[in-house]
Amino acid sequence: WHQEQHIMEQVRKQAIILHKQIVLTRQWVADHGTVLVPKTQDIRSSPFLEKPDIDASDGNVYTKITPSVMTKMLSDRALKSGLYFFKITNVAPLNPQNYPDEFEREALKLFATNPNEEGIFRTENIHGKTVLRYVAPLFVNENCIQCHMVQNYKFGDVGGCLSVFIPMDEARSAINHNR
Repeated sequence: WHQEQHIMEQVRKQAIILHKQIVLTRQWVADHGTVLVPKTQDIRSSPFLEKPDIDASDGNVYTKITPSVMTKMLSDRALKSGLYFFKITNVAPLNPQNYPDEFEREALKLFATNPNEEGIFRTENIHGKTVLRYVAPLFVNENCIQCHMVQNYKFGDVGGCLSVFIPMDEARSAINHNR
């Protein structure tokens, strides 16, 4: 029992650390406004920015990557690698793909009424795989407001949440081995 609790605690810590790393990465991009990357077939312009592209003097076209777009791109890459994945959402997202599911809606209500809540865990089955899901709030700072003015956020508001999904295959295997 103690071994199982220890393994599950390690998976929970992994989810928390991953959440914090994503938030730090998003903040770094937000601190710089956006990040410019070469526009390719795989990297398209954001339909949510007024002027997403920059034509360079060398003939290359660069597109602006926002924290939200970067989060989606990193999640897609992590999912393809089989490691984990994550999703940002809020109650009134600019991107329709970021609408919350029922669990996220409940979490957002909790975070709005209790901003000291650090996050919520639950185990889910997604596409036939067991995952540990960690949902934690994303707070609005001065850099967020630049892109999200239309949503009437104020500094310190809960602007959304981030769901982190950790596959449980390895943890379950270790638990079964210990049994």
